[in-house]
Amino acid sequence: MIKLASGFALLASIASLVGTPTANAGTPVRDNNFEYTVVDAVNIGPRLQTPDAWRDAYGMFEVVTVKITNIGGKRNTYFGSMELVDDQGRVAHEDSAASIKLPTPDTTFRAMDVGESTTIRAVFDIPTDAHPSHVVMQDLLSDEVHVPL
Repeated sequence: MIKLASGFALLASIASLVGTPTANAGTPVRDNNFEYTVVDAVNIGPRLQTPDAWRDAYGMFEVVTVKITNIGGKRNTYFGSMELVDDQGRVAHEDSAASIKLPTPDTTFRAMDVGESTTIRAVFDIPTDAHPSHVVMQDLLSDEVHVPL
């Protein structure tokens, strides 16, 4: 029988292993419907500036571009989310107010035939001392996957 305190330690150990990506950067990672590949991850500093608008970060902005390919057996639409995790395990959620200021390479929410791809770009406001490790992708109907940067 495991004591309660030991059980918490065991769960913490398991959680730290589960959250660690095992693939190399640029390697496609799959769930049951989609394949995700990080195309680019760029730190653009504390200000996002476009010809029409600007936004300041609390820390610094990291822009992540991901290619999503339909690998399911039928036509699918990606309705998902993306989080960025750094090497200390800190999680940053997408700054949607900053993301909409960037030109997006493709339309995110559109139906894709089997084998068809779309590319999405997301902006994250991360601490100045952060070293991004991976993104966590999750479609509404799939389990989350950890895609290395």
